[in-house]
Amino acid sequence: MENYVIDCWKEPSADRRPRLRYWLPGAAVEDDDLQREIKDLYDRGFGGIEIVVLERLTRKISESENGWGTERWNHVVSVIAEETARLGMALDIANGPGWPISSPAIPDADSPGALTELTYQTVEIQPGGRYEGRLPAGRIIREEGTPGLVSVMAYLEKEPGVLYEQSYLDLTPFVTGNVLRFSFPETAQGTWRLFVFYCQPAVQKTNAGRCYVIDHLSKEGTQACGAYWESFFEQQQPDSMESIFCDSLEYAVSLDWTRQLPEEFEKRRGYSLIPYLPFIGAENLFPACDVPGYRLDDAHKSEAVNRDYMETLTQCYCEYHLQGLENMAEGWGKTVRYQVAYNKPFEVERCARYPSVPENEALGRPSVDYQKTMAAAVHLDRKDRYSFECAAEFGNCYGQDFEDLFWWVKRSYMAGMNSQVLHGGSYSGRYMGAGNENGQIPGECWPGYSGFGMMVSNNWNRTLSAEDTRACMDTITRMNCIFRQRALVDCAVFRGAYTSDGLGSEFCLYQDQGLLTNRGYSYEFVSEELLRLLAGRLEKEFLDPLGAAYRCLIIPPQSSVSAGMLGLVKFLVEKEFPVIWAGEGPEWPFFYAEANTEKKRRDWELLKDQVWRLPGLLHVKTVEDVPEALLQRKLPPRVWLEGKKDVMTAVRAEKNGNYLYYALYAYNRIMYSPECPNEEESACSAVYRKGTVKGSYRRPGKPSRQWIDVKLKGNATVLRCDPWTGKAWKEHFRYDPVSGYSAAKVQIEEDELILFRMDCGRKEEAPVSDYCPVRKEEFPIHFNELLLESFEPEREGEGSFLRSGFYGQPVVIQLESLRPWRKLDHRLEHFAGRGTYKGAVELAELSEGCRYVLELGEVCDTFRVFVNKSEADFPDQVLKKVDITPLLHAGENEIRVVVTSNLYNRVFPEYRQTQRFPSVYVPRDYGIWESEGKKVRLYKMSH
Repeated sequence: MENYVIDCWKEPSADRRPRLRYWLPGAAVEDDDLQREIKDLYDRGFGGIEIVVLERLTRKISESENGWGTERWNHVVSVIAEETARLGMALDIANGPGWPISSPAIPDADSPGALTELTYQTVEIQPGGRYEGRLPAGRIIREEGTPGLVSVMAYLEKEPGVLYEQSYLDLTPFVTGNVLRFSFPETAQGTWRLFVFYCQPAVQKTNAGRCYVIDHLSKEGTQACGAYWESFFEQQQPDSMESIFCDSLEYAVSLDWTRQLPEEFEKRRGYSLIPYLPFIGAENLFPACDVPGYRLDDAHKSEAVNRDYMETLTQCYCEYHLQGLENMAEGWGKTVRYQVAYNKPFEVERCARYPSVPENEALGRPSVDYQKTMAAAVHLDRKDRYSFECAAEFGNCYGQDFEDLFWWVKRSYMAGMNSQVLHGGSYSGRYMGAGNENGQIPGECWPGYSGFGMMVSNNWNRTLSAEDTRACMDTITRMNCIFRQRALVDCAVFRGAYTSDGLGSEFCLYQDQGLLTNRGYSYEFVSEELLRLLAGRLEKEFLDPLGAAYRCLIIPPQSSVSAGMLGLVKFLVEKEFPVIWAGEGPEWPFFYAEANTEKKRRDWELLKDQVWRLPGLLHVKTVEDVPEALLQRKLPPRVWLEGKKDVMTAVRAEKNGNYLYYALYAYNRIMYSPECPNEEESACSAVYRKGTVKGSYRRPGKPSRQWIDVKLKGNATVLRCDPWTGKAWKEHFRYDPVSGYSAAKVQIEEDELILFRMDCGRKEEAPVSDYCPVRKEEFPIHFNELLLESFEPEREGEGSFLRSGFYGQPVVIQLESLRPWRKLDHRLEHFAGRGTYKGAVELAELSEGCRYVLELGEVCDTFRVFVNKSEADFPDQVLKKVDITPLLHAGENEIRVVVTSNLYNRVFPEYRQTQRFPSVYVPRDYGIWESEGKKVRLYKMSH
């Protein structure tokens, strides 16, 4: 088999490599160990680190010279900066001590830049009753800061939670000091509901209570960040530093607010928000808000007011905070990487435009749809990176294996991501300063400080084979090189929403149960704001032909749509761009600002009717009808699939136009069912009971393996690219000049990613006349011996992973069958280390032109293969296979496989004895074994 060279894989730059979120215990580190660990991370294949200080420290350390922001901390940053610069690694630094963003430049809770909230209180008043007395305090009382009265009002309550709009009474003029005196009118219907609203400091702090969280909606909050960074950059200019990093928006407020919001709202929306305060807020946020939750007797109106409120929040967040931070960073020659809008009432699609590097995260949430929400902004603004806080899972520290890591990575590629920051790794060295216990952070034990205390995710810098980690990072790097190319996307799907909690199944935002995806179509989400920009780049049949080149717009059923969106649809349809609208027509304007006069409402109705009747607008009953409608419109996908198997596709075009890359990923469906928690769940939702089946998912192997028909648009030589080895070989595709597709039958199994490259400048000279079936012949492999080496600290009492290795006397086990280590001998229940399997395979002869592939069934965690004392290419750590053709000879062949576990079985039980932890310990299987769908075998492949 002739191997071909993939140009972008030759010498990938360091910025293509995954990075690591590096959790530090403040400045409670030793310089030499810090340098040693950064060098180890470089050797493991990471291209950069992001340094974050976590709250999980004793106050004795946090408040000492080893806390965040001290001179000692600045020294530690300089050590990291110098070492990363020496190694050519990138450095990102968190925007403050941990998250949410806080700043030492805010002196007190009442400062203009401090986090602000709205709180309220209600009192029921009988018709004809009188209120005379002090105003009730808000429902949320803070220990600091000065509340300010925003408004006092009353409505008649028609039924619980429903208010008559016309009954509104502004009672603020009747307040003197803090006393309200008012006699309520008699009424035949309902009771009066008195509302009192206060603006007050939210008083959230980080850094052991010493730094106030900033207001994310104001210029002053951003200026407080700038004040800190100005003092930082006055002391040092770290050359390796690339980005200021901002984590997920986990600020805690009773209700999102900023001091100038009433003025901002009226300026932007054209009416006052004050009378509508009982109707604003969202409940599916984190941390949860204390939302009034009332609605008007015309529910459409109160919902539209709430959207006006969230639109105003989004604009303030984008303009004052995101743009302000980016401008600030640019002034120092840096960029911003930011997990925008997540958890909060902001439009994520638009927010992703503002930072240089937008970042999304999963945190145990496997929904691909939610991970797609920032992709369109990345492509629209030609951003090089869409970053992924990668592989964070609850309750799986030291338990995540590399197969699991690649599960997250592959799904992220299908969502448009192309860069990873692994979650994460903890400082592994010693701490000999004040307050240490046995050379460690107090309360920690071997293998060292753990940033999340084993609550969340892994420590990827403590995997037991640095060489295997390096090879896995090399594989991700190769895939990043492909997925950093220009994305070509079939469909833009309209989404008008302001909340993004990430919770749901694969198709929770575009709810067609995967029908569009399984026919080969790719899609991303666009908001009205993005669509307006894309419409300005409409050329012929493409939206943004030099970008994602969307070929159609899909509008799922909408109960309300803005006049602006209707205008965009009208423009696109009149330009003959395909627009497919599912469901019945909208009933109400999206924003109340578009309907708060009779004329505005009438104008909206006229425009809606005009657009709905446009002859070029394609109507379908449901989104399930969209694939057939697209085919009828002669809009096939760039990758044609028959739709019989769950497969996602992605297409990337090399910037010089020479190559197209096609990705097929056979995904497994992860259902979100919070009402029915999965009792087998041991990882993803073990703590927070999310109800998914991610943690208990096991790749089925052969039962899921199928031959599917695949067609790639174009006529050219097609190569299959193997990111594990860096090799590529020619695949047999048949070109059909009528359809313009090259077709083949492709075998794919669940959780398998296949990459093809099409050489656009090289047509297939002799097209294959028909499909070439692949024949397989199997040969048995016999393993007879296993040698086990334990991973241990180098001496008793050592607490550092850096001073640990494979020590002790090896144990030899004679094998009668392949079983997980802990099932070979009960004494191996808590074993962690590596095992070397010795075996053989007999071949009477070698057939020329055939491929011999070793498949190892179930393997955990990483493994390498040696044949006749020579090492094979690095194996596929997911499908557990490797091509060993060049290492074989006729006769008996010696096979040696080295399997390395992780630390879960060794560390987790000991840790539970000293720490409170809500997750259930479920021992993991390591080594090589067989299951029903995954067998150990050598097979010969021939056409």
